[in-house]
Amino acid sequence: RNLAKDEKEREARSKANKQKKALYLWSQASVPKLHEKKYLSELRKNADWEECWYRSTSCAQSGGVVILCGTRGNGKTQCAIELIRANCKQSKKSRYGLASFDLLVIDECQSVPQTDFMLRIIELVVDLRYGDMKPTILIANTSVDNLAGVVGESVLDRCNELGGVLIFDWSSFRHA
Repeated sequence: RNLAKDEKEREARSKANKQKKALYLWSQASVPKLHEKKYLSELRKNADWEECWYRSTSCAQSGGVVILCGTRGNGKTQCAIELIRANCKQSKKSRYGLASFDLLVIDECQSVPQTDFMLRIIELVVDLRYGDMKPTILIANTSVDNLAGVVGESVLDRCNELGGVLIFDWSSFRHA
């Protein structure tokens, strides 16, 4: 048999299996339907969004904690969805919502009742993931000045150590 042909066939099977696994992981990620079909190329036309995308990707790859905050409609959730998509392509389990996956995205943090109990829950989830060096993305429709009241000082401290707070302060994409 032709060794070069056999190698090409193995590579093709490997690529097909990797794509199949990525599609399966994507189907299990619980991504909201609204965000499934948006395309990174369109969002990357906004230089500020692209900068936040690169920084959040870097933090996620190093196991950091990132908070995406800003007004509504400027691409915070889509940024996190694109991180999930990239993780799936790398055969890493990810989920939109609470779970123990390789990448965790918690959206609408400002909607959680601002009680000591709820702040401790968020802190516990982030701290467990922090200890395991698993990336976590928190999304909040609020200003940076209100973040401590939304996610707690401890979570902000973790972000400052291993990730950061990215401020999405441009106009809404929904009104473009």
